[in-house]
Amino acid sequence: MQRLPGIINIYYVLASSLMASITQKALADAPVGVFADTFLIPHIGDAICEMETQFDNNDTLEKVKLSFSTTSQLPAREHLAFVIQTVDGKQYLIGTTDKPFPVIKAWIL
Repeated sequence: MQRLPGIINIYYVLASSLMASITQKALADAPVGVFADTFLIPHIGDAICEMETQFDNNDTLEKVKLSFSTTSQLPAREHLAFVIQTVDGKQYLIGTTDKPFPVIKAWIL
């Protein structure tokens, strides 16, 4: 399992507003641009992003887990994707316009 260090910003974007070809570009190792409105999620403490690669029936499955605490409420009825920015200025997209959409688990304290 790999862990992405130094997350400084987390944004959400409506999955339906992402480009339809974003999955194919990512699979071809082409740069992927997010040309949709992004919404900053203020987070408290350290955010953690872990990625695990699994092989199943000659196919590669990547699972990503993003964990963070926030006082903001996310749009619960929408399919979301996330953009995370690290301290070195790199950005990563979690999610696409296609299924499976990210599963969001929220606990209200």
